[in-house]
Amino acid sequence: MNPIYHFCFRVGQEEFDAILGRIKAAGIKYRSTVRGPVDMQVNTQFGNIYWNEPDGHQWEMLTVSYARPTR
Repeated sequence: MNPIYHFCFRVGQEEFDAILGRIKAAGIKYRSTVRGPVDMQVNTQFGNIYWNEPDGHQWEMLTVSYARPTR
Protein backbone atom coordinates (compact mmCIF):
# COMPACT_ATOMS: atom_id res chain seq x y z
CA MET A 1 0.00 0.00 0.00
CA ASN A 2 1.34 3.43 -0.94
CA PRO A 3 1.35 6.26 1.61
CA ILE A 4 -1.22 9.04 1.34
CA TYR A 5 0.12 12.60 1.52
CA HIS A 6 -1.43 15.96 2.47
CA PHE A 7 -0.19 18.89 0.41
CA CYS A 8 -0.99 22.41 1.61
CA PHE A 9 -0.19 25.72 -0.01
CA ARG A 10 -0.93 29.29 0.98
CA VAL A 11 -1.87 31.80 -1.69
CA GLY A 12 -3.16 35.35 -1.92
CA GLN A 13 -6.86 36.02 -2.40
CA GLU A 14 -6.58 36.68 -6.14
CA GLU A 15 -4.63 33.45 -6.66
CA PHE A 16 -7.14 31.56 -4.50
CA ASP A 17 -10.05 32.83 -6.58
CA ALA A 18 -8.31 31.93 -9.85
CA ILE A 19 -7.35 28.42 -8.67
CA LEU A 20 -10.82 27.80 -7.22
CA GLY A 21 -12.28 28.83 -10.56
CA ARG A 22 -10.13 26.22 -12.32
CA ILE A 23 -11.09 23.58 -9.74
CA LYS A 24 -14.77 24.32 -10.32
CA ALA A 25 -14.33 24.33 -14.13
CA ALA A 26 -12.66 20.91 -13.93
CA GLY A 27 -15.55 19.53 -11.86
CA ILE A 28 -13.33 18.67 -8.89
CA LYS A 29 -15.34 18.14 -5.71
CA TYR A 30 -14.02 20.05 -2.68
CA ARG A 31 -14.93 20.67 0.93
CA SER A 32 -14.46 23.21 3.70
CA THR A 33 -13.15 20.80 6.37
CA VAL A 34 -10.30 18.32 6.40
CA ARG A 35 -12.44 15.21 6.83
CA GLY A 36 -15.94 16.52 6.36
CA PRO A 37 -18.51 16.03 3.63
CA VAL A 38 -18.00 17.35 0.11
CA ASP A 39 -19.93 20.59 0.66
CA MET A 40 -18.45 22.72 -2.15
CA GLN A 41 -17.89 25.52 0.39
CA VAL A 42 -14.91 27.65 1.46
CA ASN A 43 -13.94 27.65 5.14
CA THR A 44 -14.23 31.32 6.07
CA GLN A 45 -11.97 31.14 9.14
CA PHE A 46 -8.82 30.32 7.17
CA GLY A 47 -10.06 30.88 3.63
CA ASN A 48 -9.34 27.29 2.71
CA ILE A 49 -10.61 24.28 0.81
CA TYR A 50 -9.61 20.61 0.60
CA TRP A 51 -9.85 18.10 -2.22
CA ASN A 52 -8.53 14.62 -2.94
CA GLU A 53 -6.89 13.04 -5.94
CA PRO A 54 -8.31 9.70 -7.10
CA ASP A 55 -5.33 7.93 -5.47
CA GLY A 56 -6.20 9.50 -2.11
CA HIS A 57 -3.64 12.30 -1.79
CA GLN A 58 -5.23 15.32 -0.13
CA TRP A 59 -4.69 18.90 -1.23
CA GLU A 60 -5.40 22.03 0.77
CA MET A 61 -5.31 25.65 -0.36
CA LEU A 62 -5.60 28.50 2.14
CA THR A 63 -5.27 32.27 2.31
CA VAL A 64 -4.65 32.67 6.08
CA SER A 65 -1.66 31.17 7.89
CA TYR A 66 -2.35 28.68 10.68
CA ALA A 67 0.96 29.71 12.29
CA ARG A 68 0.67 33.48 12.26
CA PRO A 69 -2.26 35.42 13.70
CA THR A 70 -3.79 38.07 11.50
CA ARG A 71 -3.12 41.66 12.46
